[in-house]
Amino acid sequence: MILRSARSRPQFRPACVFFCPKQRGLHGDLKQRSTLEIINHVQSRIANEEYSSIKTFKNKLQRHYDSKYAGLLADMRCLGVMDEKLVKMIFMRRSGPTQHTAFVSSLESIKKGSNSVSEKRKRIYGIIKLQKALYPEIARTNGILVPETLHQWFWQNLRKDETFQHYYFLIQNDVLLSSKSSNLFLRRLLKGSEMEVQLGTFQVFLHNPEHHEIFQSKFEKLYNFSQINQIVTAVLARKDLRYIKLYFAALLNRLEGKELQNSDLSEKQRIALFIKFTNTLLNYLKLTCNYDMFLHSFKMVTDLVLAQKLDTRLLHKPFLLAIQYLRSLSQHSHVLKLISFAQELSLERSFKFKQSVIGELVSTMRAFNDPKIIVDYITTVYTSPKTLRLLNELGIWSLLRHNSVNVLNATQLERDFESNKIQKSHLSNFLAHRVLPNTVVLTELYRVILQYFSNGTPSTELKQLIIDLYHRYKACMINHEDYFVQPDCGIINVLIYHLRFQLKDHRLAFVLAQDFFQTQPFVKCDASTPFGLVLYHNHALTRTEISSLLVLMDKHKVKLDFKVISAMVFQNLRSGQIEEAHTWFQKLISAGFPLTHRSLIKCAIENDWELPRGIDTSFMTKAPTSVSNSRFEFEIDDAVSGGIMEEEEHESTVKFANALLGITETLAESKGTAGD
Repeated sequence: MILRSARSRPQFRPACVFFCPKQRGLHGDLKQRSTLEIINHVQSRIANEEYSSIKTFKNKLQRHYDSKYAGLLADMRCLGVMDEKLVKMIFMRRSGPTQHTAFVSSLESIKKGSNSVSEKRKRIYGIIKLQKALYPEIARTNGILVPETLHQWFWQNLRKDETFQHYYFLIQNDVLLSSKSSNLFLRRLLKGSEMEVQLGTFQVFLHNPEHHEIFQSKFEKLYNFSQINQIVTAVLARKDLRYIKLYFAALLNRLEGKELQNSDLSEKQRIALFIKFTNTLLNYLKLTCNYDMFLHSFKMVTDLVLAQKLDTRLLHKPFLLAIQYLRSLSQHSHVLKLISFAQELSLERSFKFKQSVIGELVSTMRAFNDPKIIVDYITTVYTSPKTLRLLNELGIWSLLRHNSVNVLNATQLERDFESNKIQKSHLSNFLAHRVLPNTVVLTELYRVILQYFSNGTPSTELKQLIIDLYHRYKACMINHEDYFVQPDCGIINVLIYHLRFQLKDHRLAFVLAQDFFQTQPFVKCDASTPFGLVLYHNHALTRTEISSLLVLMDKHKVKLDFKVISAMVFQNLRSGQIEEAHTWFQKLISAGFPLTHRSLIKCAIENDWELPRGIDTSFMTKAPTSVSNSRFEFEIDDAVSGGIMEEEEHESTVKFANALLGITETLAESKGTAGD
């Protein structure tokens, strides 16, 4: 209660003058009552904290005075018994900017007064209760906006042990808690005792079903989106998931119902809100692995992004992070489901995004290390009727179903296919094409097959398997050229790689490559070629055999790669052809290949060959030159030996991704019958 000083102040009359003995309040025709009587009556109600009765009394005054109510309000303001700001706050006909300004001014007057902190706190609480009582529906719907300066005063003047009681009061009276200083109280609560955490998170209202309505009616109203997000983060950090669905529902509701309805919010600010939400959602996924709830929430966020007409590319990063995290947990089935959901999410599929998704798909497929899964994928996504026939002609279907590389008759093939009926792939909606799988996809299949059979298979049996697969592949290329879309060297590279670097059969690798290219296949060799894999540090070959491979390379217009050129440098050095070796070295430099191969650098220095600028030769002085039985028995550098595998892996992954992205679809369809 705030009183203003005045020169002449009317004397207060005894209470019996104003109140009926049986009814504590003014009665009869209120227009017959003096302004002072009315003011004194209201002040007595404030003193007794009977705030709800003041609203009833005010409504009665408005009915009695009707059109003369404005005059009564002016008289009360001029009387000087009650502070003018408090008069306006209480007796304004309706809520609005003027009434709220009077409410704020009343609070500020108390704050600036000379009373003790405890007395100020008591009076401020009273004004807030009064405001709620005067406009209960507005408080219930929108909350009560208290100025930041008042929250700041509370933060600076209340003891730490008074935080719980103060915050509980604010919640009880629907005071909005989104101010900067009020948020300091929230942070304190979230770091405090169990009861303080329970209050800050509103969990104190969730234990008893009778109190759930308090959570539902106040949580989203009093907190803003950032605060709810802060609370969800705190709850996740505590691994308290009892009410997590309620929190995420509130987070989404607040985002959609409040923040996004603010027309003053810039696009950048809207995007920031979505990023904050998806980060929290990812944290939830990491903690719980609750894939279904994650996907449901992510779908709702996507719908909101589309409704806001924002660029859906802002969701690409969290989507990919979710896939990567699930894959790191070996949740491969969930990875496939999430990828398939990309179409339903209506995410804008830029090339970069698709390539990233397919990269994750490739890694997931390889993680299975099961060729049957790859075959299931191929027959589901590549829906041409010829797909199954192609796998049969390659001997792969028989290998995986009957453990032998053979071609099955049509009846047996159909029986196998029906008995192993594949469920519709989770990926089909996202990547399905009515075309044949090209050799890039088939290369991945061969890679997985040989990795799979390498485990526990004797070397002689593995070698025979490679030979059988090779003969079926070559025969299929000759007899069914139309089965292959953009044939390349990928499959033959995989076969040769396993012969050379796993089985160490260097001569068989040469025989296979020579036989394949003598059939004059129409294949394209990109960065990595079978010739490089055969020639690189292959001391089992004669000069005649090496020359025959170079002739085949020239005949098929296969470009020289690093492995071929470096192999020719070493081969000529071994045979004493220094000038010829120098010529090949110059080809290496002029072709622009990066020179990091230490053995090549060492040979260049020892033979006084000119090196390009910037080549690091410091390793020559760090360790003594190793002694071997032959001057030219060079060891394969660790970086290069690892680089062979990395180069093969990188090239196959990129090509496989491009194939799945449908880059070759147009070419396949242009052939007319490839997908019919």
